[in-house]
Amino acid sequence: MSDDRYANSNLRLTGPSKWLEGAVLLALILVCALAMSANRADVDFWGHVQYGMDVLADGLPRTTTYSYTAPDYPWINHENLAELLMALGVVHLGPTGLLAIKLMLGVWIVG
Repeated sequence: MSDDRYANSNLRLTGPSKWLEGAVLLALILVCALAMSANRADVDFWGHVQYGMDVLADGLPRTTTYSYTAPDYPWINHENLAELLMALGVVHLGPTGLLAIKLMLGVWIVG
């Protein structure tokens, strides 16, 4: 006696299996986002933002800025691009927007 009801039984497992796989992936992404959502920043962060704002306002400086011990010393800032991006982020998105971008980048890297 042949019963065709069980011939394709493995197909029934794909629905819940796919759902479970998606749920586990979503849970992993949410846990990673939660771990990265702590609003901790480098102690220099707002200094970098200010340097970026200065570059936006006055162009690239050729000498040190905000220096007590070496005023007007020739200086090349190697972090100009990052500081410009941080300043633009704060101007257009605010600190909360920067946190959201950090979370999206972290989830993108993990996911």
